[in-house]
Amino acid sequence: PVFSVESALVDGNTRTIEGTFEIPNYLDNDGSPGGRLSLDDQGLPVVNPLHPTYNARFHCVVPDAVTEPVPTVVYGHGLMGDRTQVDFFGTFAAGGTLAACATDWLGMSSEDVANLAGILGDMGRFGEQADRMLAGQLAFQLLGHLVNGGFDANPAFQTSDGRPILREDGAVFVGNSQGGILDRK
Repeated sequence: PVFSVESALVDGNTRTIEGTFEIPNYLDNDGSPGGRLSLDDQGLPVVNPLHPTYNARFHCVVPDAVTEPVPTVVYGHGLMGDRTQVDFFGTFAAGGTLAACATDWLGMSSEDVANLAGILGDMGRFGEQADRMLAGQLAFQLLGHLVNGGFDANPAFQTSDGRPILREDGAVFVGNSQGGILDRK
């Protein structure tokens, strides 16, 4: 996926990287809370022609320097949380043994709270939450692809001498609470 790094801040031995990556938008709005699946005549999901992509956000904590690329946790946050909960892994990143990246579980993240409150008042709108959760699943799949070999081309994910920090194909998923439940397919 196409991605951009917005910031890479070093604090001691840890680098915190923020950015966005594009995911296909199968919702009938711009991808924000409240959208429903955009369906074709056969009832199959299609990419929204007016808003074909959605910029999902990522947040990573990585070692600032390593001798060898490290494995990376793709972290699923808890109920109504957000991607920054991955900061829990900062100690491991500072020790040079592990990196961790996360995105928001679209449909079940902090940015969905207001829409979910409205849904609780009108359960006929439940599809808005369920459909956006599918976008969240897609976001995590694509973040895994970036961790496994896309991010390494960007200097933010490299050592000072240009070597990759993340081990290619070294991603594992770890989910906390709701993040673990959503991974069960």
